Amino acid sequence: MSFFKRLFRRKPKTNKYEMGLHRSREALDNLKDILESSDRIDDELFDSIEDIFIQADVGVDTVLYFVDELKKEINLKKIEDPSELSEIIVDKLFEIYLKDEVIITDLTYDKDKINVYLFVGVNGVGKTTSIGKIAHQFREEGHKVLVIAGDTFRAGAIEQVKIWAERAKVGFYSKEQFSDPSSVIYDGLQK
Repeated sequence: MSFFKRLFRRKPKTNKYEMGLHRSREALDNLKDILESSDRIDDELFDSIEDIFIQADVGVDTVLYFVDELKKEINLKKIEDPSELSEIIVDKLFEIYLKDEVIITDLTYDKDKINVYLFVGVNGVGKTTSIGKIAHQFREEGHKVLVIAGDTFRAGAIEQVKIWAERAKVGFYSKEQFSDPSSVIYDGLQK
């Protein structure tokens, strides 16, 4: 290719949307690093969280509201270890995103049978919040709902899903922490 052809050839357009998402993703990746490297929950940590979300193009008013809600949740649950914050952060963001609206789902429901929905995924992706919202939706539709706490190993998991079941005003079943998850689910289904 000649010099002039290279000089004047069309350059690929950079997708501004993709670049924005890339910047947001990079900023949010820093959140995990900050939570893992912090040894306590203090104003400096909250300032860092604010900075990360602002760099991720989240609006300032939303960030300030989010951090206030996060502080309330931390005080309520008496959390002292920053490494425990990732799932709470995801839950709070999900709550703000939904603004108390119920998720519209295409889940199938067979009225003549027991319907079981199993929520599986890595930590911090909003499973517990989704369970609460979907349980609420099914109760509002007139279905009998029982939330069974199958995550018996993660600290605070049983209490967290219990709170969501109470918010949704649905039944709840659990056993003590470190119980065999499959036996908890089996026993819960016998109720």
